[in-house]
Amino acid sequence: MKKISLLPIIILLLIPTYKSTVEAGYSETEALELLEQGEYQRAADILELLLPKMRDGARKNRTLYILGNIFRKQNRWDKAIEYYRQVSEDYILSDYVKLHTAESYQAKSDYQGAIVWYERFLAAYPKHPKYPSAQYQLAMCYMEAKNYATALKIYPQLIENKRSGYARASRYQSGKAYEGLGQWQKAHLAYQQVIDSNSSDAIAVDALKKINALVAVHSDLKITREQRLSMGMVLFNSGKYTQARNEFRKVVAGHRDKLAGKATYYIGRSYYRQRRYDSAIKEYRKIVNLYSASGYLTRALYRTAFCYKRKGKLTKGNQLLKDFVAQYSWSAWADNALYEIAESLKNRGQYSDAIKFYDQLTKQYTKSDFADDALWYIGWCYFKLGKYQDSITSLRTLIKKFPQSKYIGQAQYWLGKIYEKREKWESAKRAYDKIIRQRRWYYSIRARERIQSLSSAKRIVVKDNPGISHYRRTQVTSDDSLWRDMEKLDAPRAQELMASKAFDDTITELESLLKSGRQNRKNIYYNLILSRQKAKQFYLAYLDGFKLFRLSSLKDRNNASPIEAYKLIYPFYYRDIIEKYSQKYDIDPFFVIAMIRAESGYGADAVSSAGAYGLMQVMPSTGREIARKLKIRSFNPDMLFQPEINIHIGIWFMKNLMNSFDNNHALVSGAYNGGQSRMKRWLREADLSDVDEFIEDIPIDETRRHIKKVMDSYYTYRELYSES
Repeated sequence: MKKISLLPIIILLLIPTYKSTVEAGYSETEALELLEQGEYQRAADILELLLPKMRDGARKNRTLYILGNIFRKQNRWDKAIEYYRQVSEDYILSDYVKLHTAESYQAKSDYQGAIVWYERFLAAYPKHPKYPSAQYQLAMCYMEAKNYATALKIYPQLIENKRSGYARASRYQSGKAYEGLGQWQKAHLAYQQVIDSNSSDAIAVDALKKINALVAVHSDLKITREQRLSMGMVLFNSGKYTQARNEFRKVVAGHRDKLAGKATYYIGRSYYRQRRYDSAIKEYRKIVNLYSASGYLTRALYRTAFCYKRKGKLTKGNQLLKDFVAQYSWSAWADNALYEIAESLKNRGQYSDAIKFYDQLTKQYTKSDFADDALWYIGWCYFKLGKYQDSITSLRTLIKKFPQSKYIGQAQYWLGKIYEKREKWESAKRAYDKIIRQRRWYYSIRARERIQSLSSAKRIVVKDNPGISHYRRTQVTSDDSLWRDMEKLDAPRAQELMASKAFDDTITELESLLKSGRQNRKNIYYNLILSRQKAKQFYLAYLDGFKLFRLSSLKDRNNASPIEAYKLIYPFYYRDIIEKYSQKYDIDPFFVIAMIRAESGYGADAVSSAGAYGLMQVMPSTGREIARKLKIRSFNPDMLFQPEINIHIGIWFMKNLMNSFDNNHALVSGAYNGGQSRMKRWLREADLSDVDEFIEDIPIDETRRHIKKVMDSYYTYRELYSES
């Protein structure tokens, strides 16, 4: 007897059961919740079953729009178009419907269909915030359809509109359009204009490739020396130094003019970046001997000194800088030269000599960008020499002359530390109390800890002062009315977009409202932040959080802010993942999120200039090594963009550092940024009896600042979230 499979029958029986269950047991609200969770297909199944029963026009239009969006997110373009085209013309979001219809046709390579819908959108909504984007995409559709002449009618409008964000891309694309028409000279000119205006971005690199391809094929295309210099700059800025020098040398050959001088300077710079300092020096000397009138003489002399310093010949390098200042005191580089001499001497412990050059800078170049830096370091060098009164004088001068300087909190704090050194306990207390009252970044926390330490040692008496004993880094208002009704939005279109869970479109709409100067800015910003959070744009949400936080309409009479506003600039994104691995490796989750804030600003797709990836800025080589220890299979660097993997690896690394540095959070922060081996070397070379002094003596600015950023954020996170 032949066996019959029951599986198809079971499936057929289950389908109507599933549909009737969905129809009976689910609502639009639950579908929208699923949509927000990324459960697109389940949300679509429910809405498709509910749609035929909808009689209300507005409700039906919204559902059609949502279904179109769902299928667009799934790259199911035909289905998306099917639903978008059912939306009626009078729907409040018909502009976005037309735009997404065009985008869907374009994505499925139906360029004629896309052209029709982009043109409808552009004709109907000339002031729409997406107008430049739609213009650009329309031109791209014409390009794909090989209708280059029509594309070339659109690109000039975008090129002229500098604020569109498409000017450079349009210039580049116009070159491709001219190529398509066989107009090689015009194509070359367009590409050249791209690199002449900016030689340091990816579009410039692409334009240079196009120029080289054209020149290789069309012998009648001639490259001028000015154009070749721009071509060399593209290669230089993209790190292709050997190729850049080939172009620069063609500019130099047979000439002794300003252009040759500039090209020679960048030949030297290319050698410098490759750490070929002797070769760089030779090129810089050519500028002195052959191109002194090129405008690059002083730069070449300044860079020559740096080459010697990088070679380890610090005395020679400093002498060249001294000679430079003596001979070219009028140069824009002279204050830089003095600062570099002083920094070099300070870092070698030659504090008295360093003071002389810092002092010369403050007196000779009073408006220098380094003037407040120099005053701070004069005070610091005097402190290191034990000349405390001189240090106090310098720090007070800094505070008086530069009240907005980044060093103000630092200077005030070290006044307190100096008073401690001189056993002037009450003066130290007053200095620290001032910092606490002003809530100075990082230093207010250290000041409170110093007061507590002095009180415990019975150096001072701290009466029941809630400003100290109950000090909070945040200044939280008790006025609940400041945060009341924040979600309310007097903008029907934005409300409809948010109700439709179309967060990308909501962001576009709300950004447009902000640019238009609408009055209810705090409500707009708040809803913009919520939309960015829903769209996983956490870094941009963080930046907008600062804009919201600074609004005067969110401050009470004491300049205090709602705790909710603080939590937008100190958000706890990825909390579940962080707490999961923090518990596993026994590390404070607040320390982890503080590190993420400093490293990436919560950007899961962040890539640093050094090549570190993701939330915790893990280097691919470090990630690979730790992944092997954690038995993460088939690891590749792109996995570091996955929040869970990045956080797991980052927390493991932080715990390893905690073990290496005796659970000292400040040292771990410094080692995470500056490197474990560096931190160990600094500890061998310095005295850790005063952790504040140790941190200030770290020779890398970025690492010093990173420690302070992390520790300040760590304290703030503990304050904001400990109770929850």
